[in-house]
Amino acid sequence: MPFSNKVCNQLEKEGRYQCCEMCGFQLPRLGNRGLYAAHIISEKDKGKDAPDNALVLCPNCAQSFDTLVKPKIYKSFKLHGLKAPKSWEHAEGRRSVEDEI
Repeated sequence: MPFSNKVCNQLEKEGRYQCCEMCGFQLPRLGNRGLYAAHIISEKDKGKDAPDNALVLCPNCAQSFDTLVKPKIYKSFKLHGLKAPKSWEHAEGRRSVEDEI
């Protein structure tokens, strides 16, 4: 589920929609610069609807974050006896709006 308008407005107010927070990508002609807010910890894993649980990412980095970064973080945390959301163990992939319905 996407972030609430309140959270997106806060991210805009903080200036976080300037460029992708992973790679620096931006499309200046688009109002949101071709970016969107992605959950760090998804709502299904009890992630909050809050700015501190958001990364402003381009589509490529959002896909990479879910399919490459999260599984690597999960393995590293497990190696050091730390906990990460169980869903990070395997690549999640991006979900479309149709998947949310």
